[in-house]
Amino acid sequence: MQPDLPTIDVLLNQLRQQIHPHLNKYKVVFVDDEPVTAKYFKKIFNKSLPSEVVTFTSGEMALDYIKQQPSLCALILTDELMPKMKGHELLDHCRAIAPKSVRMITSVLSIGHVNYGTETIHMPVVTKPWNIDHLNRFLLHGLEYFILRNDKVMQSQSDELTHYKFQHWIDDLMSDLNS
Repeated sequence: MQPDLPTIDVLLNQLRQQIHPHLNKYKVVFVDDEPVTAKYFKKIFNKSLPSEVVTFTSGEMALDYIKQQPSLCALILTDELMPKMKGHELLDHCRAIAPKSVRMITSVLSIGHVNYGTETIHMPVVTKPWNIDHLNRFLLHGLEYFILRNDKVMQSQSDELTHYKFQHWIDDLMSDLNS
């Protein structure tokens, strides 16, 4: 007789317990041209996320920061509608500077993709106004996705984690990010 196997929820909680201690060394970069939005985003999410939140009010300032430590910028969330540099332009630069980062757009527009030039870029879009609980889950899933894909400590444990079927979980996280 086989022993009872843990449920998927139990396995995912165990996996999260292994992931979350690694998140504190990474940063969430948030960019919005509205200083009040940046201020409150940092205040709210520095309390609820295991990674430090750093905020900027321009794409240029954010790029300077990201260039200094690209491997630590796990997640970059930017407003789309900003003067000088649109959010998708910032993320395009970030793709070259910090290619492993999870990049997301936030906008008052209800869009599932960003159009510019002849290319359509598909990426997660968080519409404003935000539901704080939903956005917190969205950001946390993005950080978890980053860790499972990129962190050397977690990758070294990949054989041990195989029984968690974490690849399936990663796919679920991405589908949640894209919904």
